[in-house]
Amino acid sequence: VYKRQFRDRRIAFGSDNAVFVSNSLGATWPDSLDFAYGQAAMDIVVLPDIPNTIHVLTPLEMITTTNTGMTENFFQEGLAPITFMMDLEPWSAGTDSLLVADQRGPLWQFVDRQRFIEVGPDENSNKYVCRIDPSNGSRILVGSSVGLWRSEDRLESWSRVEDGMPADGAEIWAIESAVSAVVAGVRAEICMIPLPSLIRSVTAAR
Repeated sequence: VYKRQFRDRRIAFGSDNAVFVSNSLGATWPDSLDFAYGQAAMDIVVLPDIPNTIHVLTPLEMITTTNTGMTENFFQEGLAPITFMMDLEPWSAGTDSLLVADQRGPLWQFVDRQRFIEVGPDENSNKYVCRIDPSNGSRILVGSSVGLWRSEDRLESWSRVEDGMPADGAEIWAIESAVSAVVAGVRAEICMIPLPSLIRSVTAAR
C-alpha cells in the first residue's frame, strides 16, 4: 500500500488492484476504484513541478493520469520483456524524470514522460530500491539482491559498497533517507549504515 499527498487536500492511495484519490486528506474516499483498475500499485509519485500528474508504478508498466483517472496513459517503451518494477525515486529537483528499481533486472530511468532507459549498475541482480542521498544530490544508492551500490557522479559510474556490510551478498530491501541510514536485511539480521560514510555498521539486531 502506497500513499502520496499532493496539491492542497488530495491523497493518492495505491492498493493491490487500483488507485484511489481522496480530495479531503483522507476524511472521505470514493466508493469505486478511481483508476489503474486491476493493477497492483507498487509505488506512487507526484512531482512538485507537475502536481496534476500522478505517476503509478506497476510491476509491468508506468501509468499516469492528469485528471484523477478520467483518462490514463500507459508506458512500457524501452523496458525488458520481463519486469517486476517495485520502487520510484524522483530525479533532481526541477526535472520530471524518475528512477525505477526492477526486481527482475536493472535500474531504469523514466525520461521525457514517456520511455525507459537502462542506467545501471551493470550486474546480474535484482534491484529492490533506489534513493538519492539527501545530503549529496550526486550520490545515488541502489539496494539489490547482492548488496549496496552507489554512484557518486549521477549515474555515470557505479561502485559496490562492501565495508561495513554484515555479510557478502547482503540483500538491501530499504534505504531510509529520513534518518540518513541504509537498512540492510541479511537472513535474520538488520544492519544500519550511516549514509555520509557508507562504511561503518553501527547497529545489528536479530
